[in-house]
Amino acid sequence: MKTRPSHILFGFTCFGGIVGGLWFGMHGAIPKQGNASSAPPHSSREVQAGAPAQAGDADDVPNGPMLMRRMLAKQSTATLWDWLRKEPSMNYLYRAAIVAELVDRLGWRAWDVAMEPDQDPDVRRNLSESILSRLASKDPWKAYEVWKAHRAEFDRQWGADVVIEGQCAASRTSAASLIDIFQESAEEESHWGCSLEFSSDFKFGEVLDYLAATDRPPEAMPYTILTSWGDREPVDAARWLVAHPEFSKREGDERSQSEMLLRQIAYLPVDAPGRDDALAALRQMPAEFITGAWDTIGMQQNGTFSPAALSAANGMDQTDNYLVSALWHTQRSDSLDPSWQQLPEGERAGLLEKVEAAMEKSRPSESLTPVELRKRQRWQQMVSTAWGLSTQP
Repeated sequence: MKTRPSHILFGFTCFGGIVGGLWFGMHGAIPKQGNASSAPPHSSREVQAGAPAQAGDADDVPNGPMLMRRMLAKQSTATLWDWLRKEPSMNYLYRAAIVAELVDRLGWRAWDVAMEPDQDPDVRRNLSESILSRLASKDPWKAYEVWKAHRAEFDRQWGADVVIEGQCAASRTSAASLIDIFQESAEEESHWGCSLEFSSDFKFGEVLDYLAATDRPPEAMPYTILTSWGDREPVDAARWLVAHPEFSKREGDERSQSEMLLRQIAYLPVDAPGRDDALAALRQMPAEFITGAWDTIGMQQNGTFSPAALSAANGMDQTDNYLVSALWHTQRSDSLDPSWQQLPEGERAGLLEKVEAAMEKSRPSESLTPVELRKRQRWQQMVSTAWGLSTQP
């Protein structure tokens, strides 16, 4: 009796539950060897159908490495294609493992099979995207050229991972290469974000000049360009932002990058080279940006206190803004972080009063529920006790 693909896939899912028990609590038998006749024949390009596969990039498959790939290696190539075509709602991790196995076996011939015209359009779209995305992780430049050649056949979102892989390869090459991809993947607005690594001689200013000037940003907006420049040359990055204040006014990644640059420089050791010059430059940013950025910096400290950030806030006339925001966002803590003991004792009572006043202005006590009021009172007691204020007259 032949084993039907649906039964094999059920066993695969159960086996995946054992391998990836963090996701599922299912248990089941390891599937039997797939039979090539259990799925319709595909292209003659699949000359290795049914042949054992190598473990390949098993470690690339999140949380389901070698055991899952070994199990997949026992299945015929035809069966693997059948799973992908007939189970569109398959768990992403399982789908990624099957795609990785097919690409390891067939290489670029897997792309040819995925693009065969005599299949459901939705299946063809999803298969081609999955296969090309996997190929892009191995050969990003070739995959990107293939994406450009076929993008008109599919919807706008098709191949987003391929574009990001292309950007990653370009950023490790040169600014000009990255700008080329930005221009070729331009949209009315960005829909994705990505993090890039940059070559040692990368010209950040050229890319940022392009992004600041264009009204058609790339499909995937890198959110680390400005801060990566700040890591290497904080003064140059700060001066560029001051010269392009409109960059910080855009919604989304551009504004976030601008605020992160200020935070990054503020957190540098007070004697770090270029820190003072970079902060002096950023003082020239619009007042609205500076106020909002320091409020965000305080919020993002996750309940801690930074003397370096305080010294930077002092130099930008943002001391109260930073401290009030930082202390405000300790409300979810069970105890005040020890870093707050670095705040001079003479400033503690006044800061607590300012935060209490800000809370009262935001939400008066009489508007709080009994539970919310108790939470606020517990927070006040927590801070007072940690700072020794509760014993003061």
